[in-house]
Amino acid sequence: MLLHTIGAKTSGAADAANPWLSRSIFLNGELPGMRQIAQATDGLLTMEDWHNFGADYDRTLMAWHARIERAWPLLGAR
Repeated sequence: MLLHTIGAKTSGAADAANPWLSRSIFLNGELPGMRQIAQATDGLLTMEDWHNFGADYDRTLMAWHARIERAWPLLGAR
């Protein structure tokens, strides 16, 4: 089974350093920290691997933004 989730370095508010994220994406939410994820799955799942895709998400979002910017004149006409 693949568990794909968004977490934080430590448990707590969605992202105290990023109010937009807390307000627009994870309204009144909490992102689990690595320890919290490990404790919740202990005895249920075996962690074989752990990946941080943060840099990949950044590149993906930047590529999406560039494509939207290029396509914006066409999108506006619709």
